[in-house]
Amino acid sequence: MIEARSIGSTSGVMFMIERRSLVVSMVLLALAASLCAQSRGGQRGRSGPGSGNPDEHLVPWKFLPKGAELVKGPVVVYWLPASLDEVKRSPLLTSHALLEDTARCVELDIVDPGDAATIEKLGATGKLPMALIIDKDGGVIRQVNNTRAVLRPQSVEQMVSEELNARDDEVFRSSRAR
Repeated sequence: MIEARSIGSTSGVMFMIERRSLVVSMVLLALAASLCAQSRGGQRGRSGPGSGNPDEHLVPWKFLPKGAELVKGPVVVYWLPASLDEVKRSPLLTSHALLEDTARCVELDIVDPGDAATIEKLGATGKLPMALIIDKDGGVIRQVNNTRAVLRPQSVEQMVSEELNARDDEVFRSSRAR
């Protein structure tokens, strides 16, 4: 009788394990199908703002209102384009790396090229286009200058990545010191 109970409870445990495995498998299968449908098998069509490409995800850049105070946040990236036309055609709008960085509380703001007061506050007068990161007190901690009047998206992505890595390293060091 005791053996029958232990066998019964063992088969019950096995049933629970099989059931959980089945549920986990179904969830993973549904997730894989969803991701595959979103990526369309890695095929890329025409790209650019307004292209109608459903695979394209735009980076959530926001225009800083003219004359507004600088945004205070953990990591704020300011893009200072030379013209509004540059904003319309820049690869910074579709940067996959910058889109991923926004999940880590990175705020992305565009300063209107006609906002001389803000450009001066950021110390960028006569240096456009450029991008920079400010700290929570409004001080510039990293910046990318233009090369031959062009702001390279890879340089902006690298600047943000280096800042996030530096912050990760600092958190790791401080956690080990405790």
